[in-house]
Amino acid sequence: MAAPLFFFHGSDEFLLERSVQQEAAACGPAANLEIVDGRVHSSEEWDRLLGRLGDGLSTPPLLAPSGAVWVREASFLAVAPAAGEEAAIETFFSLLERAGRWSVPVFISASRVDRRLRTVKRLTAWPAAIVLEVPGSGPRDLEPFLAKELQRRALAMSPAVAAYFLELVGGPARSIFSELDKLELAIHPGRTVFRNDVEAVCCAGLVDNFFAPVEAYYERDEPALAREMRRFLAEKGEPRALLAALQSRCRMLLQMKALTTLGVPPGQGRGPSTQAAKEHIKRHCLFADGSEVFSQNAFYLRNLAPQLSRWTLESLEHARASFLEIFQQLLRPEVRSPGWWLSMLALP
Repeated sequence: MAAPLFFFHGSDEFLLERSVQQEAAACGPAANLEIVDGRVHSSEEWDRLLGRLGDGLSTPPLLAPSGAVWVREASFLAVAPAAGEEAAIETFFSLLERAGRWSVPVFISASRVDRRLRTVKRLTAWPAAIVLEVPGSGPRDLEPFLAKELQRRALAMSPAVAAYFLELVGGPARSIFSELDKLELAIHPGRTVFRNDVEAVCCAGLVDNFFAPVEAYYERDEPALAREMRRFLAEKGEPRALLAALQSRCRMLLQMKALTTLGVPPGQGRGPSTQAAKEHIKRHCLFADGSEVFSQNAFYLRNLAPQLSRWTLESLEHARASFLEIFQQLLRPEVRSPGWWLSMLALP
């Protein structure tokens, strides 16, 4: 019997990863799961993905009877294939056929999917494919997740308190999970959670929540940016905090882009290996000694790489210049207007 192919997609990354891990645990111990980075933007990255996938399918686990492979954040399901990528995609599907013959479960996850793509249609029609759409990050989307988590933690909330909790904490699901951890520590299992408990224990995720507009801006998602800016300003968010977060992310992406443009992979070794790389970074007013921070924290490599691919050095420099202009106008009354911010943050 062919092994199943699990295809998970949805905008909430926490729920996406949690769903894959829970389904994988049903197939065997978590240690059996071989994780393959599915983000590809060049022929070299396709070679890396296909090589890792082939190795994962053909290498039996050392300490367990069976294994599985997870192609995580498959970016090729969101954009049409570039010239020359068709052969790589055919090889990818050939490897999926091999997984079926060898009874190796394969999990594929993607936070962005274009259902019109032939690759996506082919994947959803795959024999033994199990397609699961993970809920989004809106309060109504997260109601079932909250209900399941409360049941798992032996806590109870009335519908009115649950609605208030979701309104206060907001999304994504990771925020809800974190705030429920606090409630679980503060309230004994089996108790009912009341509104005053939520107000005493939980943080308001919507007030000064500048992370959502920052992520939308660097994802170059204009509809999301407009929506999140309106919400941020309506909830009396602090413009200076938002500008500081935008500038900080811009500096980080500028450094990563400078390194990768020069062919110096961030996170490998203690910094740029060439004088040219160091001079390039200094010219952009970035960290003085190069990429040392990346070798110490894999978060930036894993989570900022998709945003990095959407920006050029020139567009990042343009963004940084617009932040300076915003800073010079922060005392103007227009700073509370979503339209003013959207005009100042027009994507280059």
